[in-house]
Amino acid sequence: MAIGVSVVLAMSCAAHALPILYLVLLGIGVLLLPAGTLVAAAAALRAVDSMTQEGAAGADTSG
Repeated sequence: MAIGVSVVLAMSCAAHALPILYLVLLGIGVLLLPAGTLVAAAAALRAVDSMTQEGAAGADTSG
């Protein structure tokens, strides 16, 4: 009986803490968004650069 009550209490506490945790994570995400977009843009540019270099190298070797 006590185990069931503690499980119900834990679930209700988790249900109440979930929106708070979501808001905290959302705030952290908003704060990290500029850095994340810069990192993503740099990674995308690097990937495009490596693809173009590989394409140019492939064209040079095949030619």
